[in-house]
Amino acid sequence: MNAGMYSGIILIFLVQADAIQLIFGIRFCLRAYFVNCPLKPTNPEHIH
Repeated sequence: MNAGMYSGIILIFLVQADAIQLIFGIRFCLRAYFVNCPLKPTNPEHIH
């Protein structure tokens, strides 16, 4: 396997990993936002 093909595969892997991290980051942020939503009724004395 030559170096150009190897670096191309690494580049594709990095781009895919970046996209997966971006998707998981967005999902994590949305979940955290909805879990900690200020409009959700909560006990005022039970705020962490």
